[in-house]
Amino acid sequence: MNCWGDNAFGQLNTNDAVDKLIPTATINWTRGITKIEIGSSFACAAAHDGHLECVGSNAQGQIGIGSTSGVNACAASTNNCYYTPQSVLAFEKADGLFVEHFDLGLRNACAVAFDAGKQNTYVRCWGEN
Repeated sequence: MNCWGDNAFGQLNTNDAVDKLIPTATINWTRGITKIEIGSSFACAAAHDGHLECVGSNAQGQIGIGSTSGVNACAASTNNCYYTPQSVLAFEKADGLFVEHFDLGLRNACAVAFDAGKQNTYVRCWGEN
């Protein structure tokens, strides 16, 4: 997959925070993806196995890892970004939930998931409230 444009927060998943003026290969999605959405400062991708990963700014917890921390510098020289995708904690395989649909807001995200038997549907949201 190729992405281009603003990458100040590492949201294009190219392992840096440099804007891309031409289509550039994304390099770090760890599973085959079925859907990707790129917001203003972060991106998320769903995989065939129902797993969900996000990359980019985590200043408001929009990466979904349960904190607002990060390991990479991004816009304004803050260290609250991730240049490599992080697993969204609400949808770890151990929970038995499989992401069916998700959408990104400006600094938040929501997803609809179901359990392994498709008996129950769950909605999970994270990030800025």
